[in-house]
Amino acid sequence: MVLKRFQLGKPHHFARHVLTRIPQQERMETGKWIGERDQHMLIVSPQIPGPLTASKEIIIKQLYVFPRLDHFDVFNHAREGTKIGSPGHNAPGSIGSIKFDVLPAHLLVHSIQSHYKITGEYAIQPAERKRYAGWRKRAIRKAIELAHQNNRILTITPAAIRKRPHLQADIEKVCRDMRLRIVKRNGFWRIHQIIT
Repeated sequence: MVLKRFQLGKPHHFARHVLTRIPQQERMETGKWIGERDQHMLIVSPQIPGPLTASKEIIIKQLYVFPRLDHFDVFNHAREGTKIGSPGHNAPGSIGSIKFDVLPAHLLVHSIQSHYKITGEYAIQPAERKRYAGWRKRAIRKAIELAHQNNRILTITPAAIRKRPHLQADIEKVCRDMRLRIVKRNGFWRIHQIIT
């Protein structure tokens, strides 16, 4: 099946196109998506608009992580166990995603979630979970890079990290590795530029 340009608007179509048509390329951009390989995963991030015209303008975006092409079907099957209308259900084959608002000075993260279940009929097998266990750290790193490339601060809402100690630890580790500072205030985590 040949994908036409207009079909690349959905993240899973874009990811499959990048993985099948241009397997040797490390990075590909369209007007809507940027695909970057990171070891055995593909991170599909949205193009971020330039400065917003109104201070109250909000644009909702989502960054996705996809597996190797031969594991697409495994994660696609796993999405059947997720809620209809959820990010996992809307991006077949994806491992997980970060949902955020683009604001004039911030990328405001609302959720960081996997798109599969670990128990039940549609559970991902332990081998696949282990193989893609680093997806969240890679996605967090990419979200931070997107914010900094677009002169914005990555801000994580309390709802995104509440009662999720493993996620909090992942964010702190990524920030340590990137030599970034986290300012925690009123439950919000703001990730600032490089520590000198």
